[in-house]
Amino acid sequence: MLTDIKYSKEGARNYLILPCGKEMEQDFRVKMLERNRLHHFLPCKLCHMNGQVFLYYDITSKVSLHNYRNGKTWNGIEVKRLADALVEAQNELEKYLLDYNGLVLNSEVIYYDYESDHYCFLYYPREERSSNVYGEMFEYLIDNLDVADETVTNIMYELFEEAEQGVLSIKRLQKKLEDSSADLQESSAALEASKTESRLADMQANEAHRAVVDYGEEAVQNRNFNAMSVGELDEHYDSGKGKSKCRRKSRSSLIVYTLVVFFAVLGEIGVAATYFLLNCNQKEQIILISVALVLFFLFCFGISLCIKEQAFQKRKEQYNAALVDYREQDYLSVPQPTLQNVTMEDFLYRGKKAQEQEKQGDETVFFASENTYEYKLFALDKKNKVHVSLQNLPCTIGKARGMVNYCIEDSSVSRMHARVECRNGHYILTDLNSTNGTYVNGMPLDPNEQIEIEPGDEIRFGNMKYCFR
Repeated sequence: MLTDIKYSKEGARNYLILPCGKEMEQDFRVKMLERNRLHHFLPCKLCHMNGQVFLYYDITSKVSLHNYRNGKTWNGIEVKRLADALVEAQNELEKYLLDYNGLVLNSEVIYYDYESDHYCFLYYPREERSSNVYGEMFEYLIDNLDVADETVTNIMYELFEEAEQGVLSIKRLQKKLEDSSADLQESSAALEASKTESRLADMQANEAHRAVVDYGEEAVQNRNFNAMSVGELDEHYDSGKGKSKCRRKSRSSLIVYTLVVFFAVLGEIGVAATYFLLNCNQKEQIILISVALVLFFLFCFGISLCIKEQAFQKRKEQYNAALVDYREQDYLSVPQPTLQNVTMEDFLYRGKKAQEQEKQGDETVFFASENTYEYKLFALDKKNKVHVSLQNLPCTIGKARGMVNYCIEDSSVSRMHARVECRNGHYILTDLNSTNGTYVNGMPLDPNEQIEIEPGDEIRFGNMKYCFR
């Protein structure tokens, strides 16, 4: 059945398409799917095309379970949530007098709906009858269980044989999970706490990486970023063609503000001397007082600008110090770097490369170019200056923090938009049922379509453009 699935994008709607024989056009189950909105099932409509009949399932704003989990393991709470959704789906089928045989429980066609925050299942009316409805789903869960969660692991293995024989009721699984709910919550809470801590650490790593990339943006474009220390970056920004306008403005502004205050004080002294030493008439006194007020205003204005500039410089120093102290617990054994001797590569890789260089000494080691070259998605938009590293694959791209490997915060990008993975040395791009589409060299991909990308290809996620090289 899965080999017959096709995907189509019509405007802002995405559809999963399955063939439906003409003899089933008047089938009771097809009519029930068309005329009723089953809350836990994909919306379905019957379409005719080239003399053939197809079932169009609306998968807009949904992502398949396989892509939603993105290789993550299942703990007890998550398994129970899926089981609860299945029981509710069964109750819906019974309400509309539909049999369970049309329920397709494959991770590729079970969808998670972001908007309603629940699982949606595929009901495909078919002539053949299968007694093992839950076997495929149990096999998927067994392969992806979090083995650290012993409670749910024991339950799943206990019921696996029943699922294989096709005699298991999903309500029995739900009952088992409910009986062990206290143990599940305790074990899952501990697991989630450790995973949350790990995710926060990874998010901090990504933010620090972005900050460093932003700091050395011009050096990155010149491909000298990894070889430059922070001190060298300062020299690079302060000299020659590579000067940073923001840094020049920051340094020169403080001098200008100081001069304004200095000349305002001199002016006030001159006005006071003129007022008291010379015999001025009433008109001249009014002019001197007006000038004194203007100079006093300039003095206050200059003082306030100086204070703001000094506060900005102080925050900047604290930020740079935070970069050096970043995630100190991960490399306590490495001598702590300073802003004068730390390199960006040492910082990003937590000092590991520095240790390797100490071990190697002065030896020259040959590295094959194909082993050291790292592909990236280089941003092509002026408003987007951060590149997507493809060092760790597969890499899921989207705007849902905590669910994707790389977050693009843009309204045109879906929560889970696309994925890049490497298969036998070939880079494969997959659209994850995105709303605004994924484009390769201007050509749109169908929902869930996979395509091989090559260096130089232009890739677009919604409105965000990148170049793969």
